[in-house]
Amino acid sequence: MNLSFSRTALSVAVATSLSPPVWAASNPLDQVIVSATRVEQSKQDYTGNITVITSEQLQEKAIQTLPEALDRLAGIPVYSNGGQGTTTSVFLRGHDSKRLLLVVDGMRFNDPASTGGAQWQHLLVSDIERIEILPGAQAGIWGADAAAGVINVITKKAAQGTHGSIAYTLGDLGQKQTQGTIGYANKSFDARVSYTGLSSDEFSSITPITNREKQNPLAYEKDGYRNDTLNAKLGWNIANNQRLEVSAFKADARGNYDGSAPINTNYLTYQQQTLGATYHFALADWQFALNAQDGSIDRDFNGSLFNAKTNQQGVTANRKDDLGGWTLGGDTSEQSSDTMSNAGIGKKQRQQGVFVVRTQSFYLPQAEHPTIVNLSLRNDDFNDYASYVGKRLGLKQMLTKEAYFAINMADTRRMPNLFERFIQYDSTFKAGVRSDAGSLRPETVESKEVSLGWKDYSLSRFEDKVSDLIDYDFANRNYFNRSGESQLNGWEWKASESLPSLASEISACYTVLDAKTQTGTPLARRPETSGSLGWTYLGFNKTVLGVQSQFVGTRIDSYNTTTGQAGYDTGNYWLWHSNASYQWNKEVRLFVKGINLTDERIAQATNSFNASTPTNYYAYSPRTLLAGVEYKF
Repeated sequence: MNLSFSRTALSVAVATSLSPPVWAASNPLDQVIVSATRVEQSKQDYTGNITVITSEQLQEKAIQTLPEALDRLAGIPVYSNGGQGTTTSVFLRGHDSKRLLLVVDGMRFNDPASTGGAQWQHLLVSDIERIEILPGAQAGIWGADAAAGVINVITKKAAQGTHGSIAYTLGDLGQKQTQGTIGYANKSFDARVSYTGLSSDEFSSITPITNREKQNPLAYEKDGYRNDTLNAKLGWNIANNQRLEVSAFKADARGNYDGSAPINTNYLTYQQQTLGATYHFALADWQFALNAQDGSIDRDFNGSLFNAKTNQQGVTANRKDDLGGWTLGGDTSEQSSDTMSNAGIGKKQRQQGVFVVRTQSFYLPQAEHPTIVNLSLRNDDFNDYASYVGKRLGLKQMLTKEAYFAINMADTRRMPNLFERFIQYDSTFKAGVRSDAGSLRPETVESKEVSLGWKDYSLSRFEDKVSDLIDYDFANRNYFNRSGESQLNGWEWKASESLPSLASEISACYTVLDAKTQTGTPLARRPETSGSLGWTYLGFNKTVLGVQSQFVGTRIDSYNTTTGQAGYDTGNYWLWHSNASYQWNKEVRLFVKGINLTDERIAQATNSFNASTPTNYYAYSPRTLLAGVEYKF
């Protein structure tokens, strides 16, 4: 269910002392989403489970990065190899990052020369309008990269007139963030440009474990980080039924990290840039969108070079009728890389797909409320693999205007990325091209989901089967297909509620996960239980106060593939965070934010493979306080 609050965005925070809180009464199921069918539709007409994070939530809690937003607001476990800018993994219902597709304004952001999907750790949120999270194989309408789900990011566009903002944040660990935005729009043209600069001294990414006690990361050298990100979006309303949009993104980051031991500082640089254009037009009852995007990612890890390029083109057509609507489309994408870890591979892979989606609403005999059906088919052709047709069926029976029961079933395929297919390390950890690159098979993912929901409350049972799961072989230092079917099953509960009588809003989620290989060995780094709880108080004049907590249950870092012995348990902890903002006047807002108030640290052991007593761990931000000011005009 959607975790976004039902009130008008920040209406209470900017209310005058004579004005009582204003609470919106709209149905949360009426919210518009685009992730499900790649065109705008009401959440009411989608049968699956989807979470939406709004720009108001990001601002209210002073969220800085995309992983922080997912971890804090969507209840999706996120783990980093240290502080800001270090390698970050995102887990959705037990699936790791490389099985998730990240899309920003229609552009694929996954890095085909990486083992972890997108470069999550370098993506800032200051320009984001909303984030849509669609789990499971029902996201396969987006293509073979979305086997476990899609995270769809829509950035802001200019409002009418001339507008802008400047914000500055200071914090512990030498953290500074500067943001600036300028935008203009009239009836025929709109443009918006923004800049965010984030820097931090940070702390030692790798810290010793002595007598099974984690040492303080602030007692060692510092691994600093710097990120400069530019976003631009322009729109031209050519005619009443025609619009051209152009968006551009560029991020430049650099920092230090610990490669294998404490006080082992290495450098990293990262550059990512994308350019995309979309042409919208109408023809009779059909709405069309033609798009083309081009992007590149270049990384340097202490002299190990990685580069990747992605270009894509697509067309989408949508027609609505009295019972629902049709969506038809096709797309093609190509990923290529010349260098990965100094192995000059000069490889590329291509994917072409066509899809059709039908959404229909009807009434069963004697039924007071509608039944909604989602059907979709997508055929993908790959240059090196056989074609595949992914299918999805969703049924939602509305029990009342705001309550429903839903069943969703889907299957899709994930193609190995360039790194998995072609790179292998030798005994000295020098990268080379695999001699058996063609032996790696695509994964097939089958998803089932049963949900019961009411307003912003939902309870879901999900069951995912992954055939030919691609995993890493530490003995041979390359990727391989696990035999049989790996299972990722669990329960997911989500809720959010506005409480006018208490001038408060609450949100919560809780997940129970059972993720195992075909032989019954648990998949490492997936918490058996996890959850989050957030409370926002709006009873003070012009002030918003918030507290969030996160819980991670048992989480084993690794399992001995021979004996099945469990490695180091990095779970079983609570994290607590807080935020407050004060609307000084119409233009000025002050805010503060506290991270890890109980000084707990998320720890991932660095050398726990086949070891239950590791000697080092990746530290995660100790107790931190930030404060800032924002001016809007």
